[in-house]
Amino acid sequence: MDEKYIKALSFLDSLSGQGIKPGLKRIRAALLNWGDPQYTFPSIHIGGTNGKGSIAAILANILRKAGYSVGVYTSPHLNSVRERILINGVPISKSDFAELTDEIRKKNKESLSYFEFLTLLAFIYFAHKKLDIAVIEVGMGGRWDATNVVSPKVTIISNVSLEHEAFLGNTLKKIALEKAGIIKPGIPLITASRKPSVISIFKDICTTYNAPIYLIGKDIDYRYKKWTFDYLGLKREIKGLRLNLIGRHQVINATVALGALELISKDFYVDEVNIRNGLRSVFWPGRFEIIKTRPLIILDGAHNPAAAHALKRALMSFKLSDLILVLGIMKDKDLKGIVRNIAPLANMIIVTAPNTPRAAQPEVLLKIVKQYNKNAIAISSIPNAIGKAMDLARSKGAMLITGSLYTVGEARALLDGKLD
Repeated sequence: MDEKYIKALSFLDSLSGQGIKPGLKRIRAALLNWGDPQYTFPSIHIGGTNGKGSIAAILANILRKAGYSVGVYTSPHLNSVRERILINGVPISKSDFAELTDEIRKKNKESLSYFEFLTLLAFIYFAHKKLDIAVIEVGMGGRWDATNVVSPKVTIISNVSLEHEAFLGNTLKKIALEKAGIIKPGIPLITASRKPSVISIFKDICTTYNAPIYLIGKDIDYRYKKWTFDYLGLKREIKGLRLNLIGRHQVINATVALGALELISKDFYVDEVNIRNGLRSVFWPGRFEIIKTRPLIILDGAHNPAAAHALKRALMSFKLSDLILVLGIMKDKDLKGIVRNIAPLANMIIVTAPNTPRAAQPEVLLKIVKQYNKNAIAISSIPNAIGKAMDLARSKGAMLITGSLYTVGEARALLDGKLD
C-alpha cells in the first residue's frame, strides 16, 4: 500500500479521538479558506434515519445513465474510507486522497473532527473534478451536520425514527427538529415520513421558509407489485419498474429518488429509458446484498429497529425455511428493538462482535437474543462466527449477517477478499 496513503489514513484515524463536535463554525471557516468549494457544483441533500444511502445510490445511478457526471458523498463506509467519496461510481483514488489530505493539513487552520475533515476533502475533490451534480448524504442529524453547508436543488428527508439519542434528543419531536435543520428557504423538500407529528413539524418549517413540501403517499406515490412497481409522480407515471434492491422499503426509497428527479427536471432531465436502466442496475453494498449463492449468504446493515423491521419484511418475502443468523450490534443501539424483529425468523443464531470498542459484548447480546430465540450461541470473533455458520449452512440453508454496518463490513471483507 502506498506510504503517503497509509500516512493519510493514520492522520485521519487520529481525528477519531476528537469525537462529534456539533456546530458549523469550524467547517464553514475551513471551507471559506478553500474558496467555498461546496458552492461550485449543484447538489441534492439527503437526511433521515434510514434509506439515505440507498436513495443516494439510486439517484446517482439514474443520473449517470442519463450522461451526467455525478459525485456521491455518503457515510459510513464498509471496508475503505474511499467508498464515501465517489465520482461516477468510482471511489477517490489513493493518490488523490493522500495528496488532498496533505494539502488540507498544510493549509487548514481549523481543528476539525474526522467527519468534518472528510467533508471538506470531499467538497474540494468534487470542485476540482467539475461535476455536473453531487448527491450529499447527511452524516448524523442535520442541523449541525458538517454537510449542512450546501445549497441544494432539492432536499430529502427519508424518514424519522429514534436514533443517536445522546446527540439528537430522546423524543421523536426533538430528532425531527434536528433533521429538519437541512430544510432551506425556497428549496423543495420531499419526505417519505408517514408520522403525523413529524410531518406537522416539517410543514411548519417549510411554511416559514416558503419551501414547497411533497409527501410520499400523498403528492407522490407508488404501486408495489413484489418484483415490480409503478411510479405515480407529480406529472409522470411509469409502470412496471424493476429495482435491483430488495424489499418494499427500497421501492419507497426509489419513489423518493424519482420524486426528487422530477423536482429538478428543468436542470437535470432524465428520460424513462435512463430511469429504467438506472433502477435495474443500481447497487448499494451491505443492504440485503446477496454475496454468495452456495450457500446463500445475505448481508444487511440493519442497525436500528426500523431497519430491522424492513429487513424482516424482505426476509419474509423470500420464505427461507432454514436461516442461520450471524448477529453483531453496537452497544449504543436499541438491542432489543433490533433483535425482536429478526431473531424469531432464524433457526439458529450466532451472536458475535465486530472489531470495535463500540460493539455490544456477545454474552450481553446473547441474553437478549435468548428471550426471542433459544437456539443461540455466542462466538466472540466474526471470522469464527462465520466459519461456524458456513459449516451449518452447507447442510441447513441460508445465512444472514446483520446488526451493524461494522459487522457487515468486516464480514464482507472476509468473504469477498477485498481490503483497502
